[in-house]
Amino acid sequence: MISFKIETEPQVTDKSVDVVGVDLGVKSLAKLSTGEVFVGAKSYKKLESKLSRLQYLNRNKTKFSNNLK
Repeated sequence: MISFKIETEPQVTDKSVDVVGVDLGVKSLAKLSTGEVFVGAKSYKKLESKLSRLQYLNRNKTKFSNNLK
């Protein structure tokens, strides 16, 4: 086991914005109170047809069977 201990002095930095609010949403992943918008991944819409096909193939499989694997 290796252990390290480092002693540093805290540095005070100036902040340009004191507080930023975050609104988590459905259409976008997050929107900040500064106006910046983070777009979420649209993976469901992109992979919806593949998911549908895999669910169709798996619907009559028995759990823990070789056919399911």
